[in-house]
Formats: sequence, C-alpha cells, structure tokens
Amino acid sequence: MTISSTNSVVFLMGPTASGKTELALKMYNQLDASLISVDSALIYRGMDIGTAKPSKVTLENYPHALIDICEPDESFSVNQFVSLAKQHIESALNAGKLPILVGGTGLYFKALTEGLVEIPSIPLRFRNQVRALQKSIGQEKFYKKLLKIDPSAINQVKPQDT
Repeated sequence: MTISSTNSVVFLMGPTASGKTELALKMYNQLDASLISVDSALIYRGMDIGTAKPSKVTLENYPHALIDICEPDESFSVNQFVSLAKQHIESALNAGKLPILVGGTGLYFKALTEGLVEIPSIPLRFRNQVRALQKSIGQEKFYKKLLKIDPSAINQVKPQDT
C-alpha cells in the first residue's frame, strides 16, 4: 500500500509524556478514527512500566492497534512494523475511519513515510548458534573474535555488549 495525499493519515509524534495520547483520545472522541501505536516498546506484552503505555481501561475504551503484539523475547523489526502499520492504515481507510498514528519512535515514522532498505531477517537457528558460541567461550573471547572478523565493530560494539 502506498500512502498518498488522497488518503488522510494523522501522525502524532513526540517525546514520552508530551501529551500525544491525550490528544489522540480527544481526536478519537471527535472524529471517526482508528488509533495505531507507533512505539517500539509498546509492541511488547508486559512492558507497562517506564513506557507510558495507556492503562488497560484506556485501551479498552480507546483501542490501539500494535500494542502488546509480541513477547519481549521475540524478534521484531522495523520492516515488520511498517508492514503491520500499513495493513492497519488500509483497514481504517477502507472502513471510512481516520488513521491516527501516535507514538514516539521516530525510526518507525521515518520508515513508514520514507521506507527502509530491505534486509533479510536472521534465521533463529543462526542466532541460537551465535548465542551458544558466546556462552561457551565467554564474552571477552567472543568480543575478540568479533573484532578479528570485523575490526570496524570496535566503533559500534562495546566489549560488554552481547
């Protein structure tokens, strides 16, 4: 789906606790709208503290798409977000509703409007092999092995980063 100027979509973005949700709820009450979360922390179930996630009562009265959609130990990419957000935008528009995207994850907004380079996902089997190697040889040796393979990683990865 391509978001064009003929389709109205509202983006409410800004830092945590800046009033985005409050404004979105007021708009929801005034307009025939559909709320779509654009927050990289709110996609995870149980991430209720420190994320400014709307309360259960608020979510019951003002349903938001893309909240509590995966477990914290599940992998979730920006491309997955874009795909799901576009589906929800299209569904809202097809139902005659105004999609209101509300959140503070700038990368998600940017990817939705400008796109990203398609990067293949890393197979779980490979992730598990790398984690097993890191665990078996220890973090220090694992980091040294990384630097041997990719010396430029020293600029991006700290020795304690797993």
